[in-house]
Amino acid sequence: MNRLMIVAGTAIALAPASALASTSADEVRAIVAEMMADAETRSSLLQSGGSAGYDGGFVITDNADFSLKINGLIQQRYTAFIQDDDNTVDDYEAGFSIPRAKLIFTGHATDPNLTYRIQGEFSNQDGNANGTFNLEEAYVGYTWDNGWALYGGQVRLPVLWEDVVSEGGSLAADISVFASVFQPGFSQGAWLQYGGEDVRGWLAFTDGAFSGNTDFFVPGGGIGDADYSFTSRVEFKLAGNDWSQFNTMSSAPGSDFGAKLGVAGHYQDGPDNDVPGNTEVEFFTYSVDLMLKGDGWNAFAAFAGRHIDAQTVGLPAAGEVDDFGFVVQGGVFIPETDWELFARYDAIFADEDYANDSDFNTLTLGTNWYISGQNARFTFDVQYFFDATADSDPVNNALAGGLAQNVSLIPTVDDGAVALRAQFQLMF
Repeated sequence: MNRLMIVAGTAIALAPASALASTSADEVRAIVAEMMADAETRSSLLQSGGSAGYDGGFVITDNADFSLKINGLIQQRYTAFIQDDDNTVDDYEAGFSIPRAKLIFTGHATDPNLTYRIQGEFSNQDGNANGTFNLEEAYVGYTWDNGWALYGGQVRLPVLWEDVVSEGGSLAADISVFASVFQPGFSQGAWLQYGGEDVRGWLAFTDGAFSGNTDFFVPGGGIGDADYSFTSRVEFKLAGNDWSQFNTMSSAPGSDFGAKLGVAGHYQDGPDNDVPGNTEVEFFTYSVDLMLKGDGWNAFAAFAGRHIDAQTVGLPAAGEVDDFGFVVQGGVFIPETDWELFARYDAIFADEDYANDSDFNTLTLGTNWYISGQNARFTFDVQYFFDATADSDPVNNALAGGLAQNVSLIPTVDDGAVALRAQFQLMF
């Protein structure tokens, strides 16, 4: 009620003076009364996307013809990165950052089954993009009563489940290095979804990996300019009451046992052209993951691989590479407390055809303090990087492309770097 009063007051305060002059006090009270009456009948909207669910939020309006709900996420982090002293690098980097500041708009229009979602993030990149509001997801979909739904727009490709729930549902302060290397990013296209009691699936025809916020033609080609691209994910609920219990990696005390198996794949090819300097890419990535959740404990494991065949027109053949990786993690609540202990280990195995083909391993240990579930929590963790990024081209490429910016990893030339992180998260 109070929030609607504030909105109404703000709208009146921003109105032109001429309009206020022609509006009587009774008319103003009538407007406010109408908004308050609408608040009595509004109901909460469910998160329509695949990412971690948001409890609460600000419902602007909700009726049979139109609804709008606003959610958000803010993460504030302090990071201390320590590596061996070397003449070419600084052995200590520390400071504050805002890894994520998101706004999410969801609802339906004209028909409760016709839903939409718009999600954007304020960039924390250095340089000219600092603070820019970037579009992440924007789509419209129609859901039938039999569990099928058809969507179109821009979305995060759901190959890695860890990547899908990373916004606010990650167990650690952020996703693993493994997920940052193998994630396919955002793409534009159309997709068909099915949600059954024990099986759900996702099949998409899109512009390909890393094609978010691009036109249908991308000069120079590359992995973000596919002639055709298909992505599929199928999940099996082996145990549990509801799919929503898998929206986050953690599992609070008192939760029922749940188990979910997921299998996903993505294939794209093109562009096929003869323009000198353009890059033709055939790209295939796949994953399998298993999530277990119980009464105050959780476990998750995933394996992924990818095949990349990138040829630049006019240059000698560069060959093909196959990379593999995995992540295993688990957490448990300390009895009778709001504190959770967790551990995570992930590894990346580079193809031997890379110039720098060493494996890359990371161990993460930490704790979460849940002040109000996922909506308000502190995370404290430490990451130990067994290997140098300079020795692993897959990790180097992820860093160069900005994919690993939020995992608190910076380029290293020596083994044994450490990242200490303290983060507060607010979801609304």
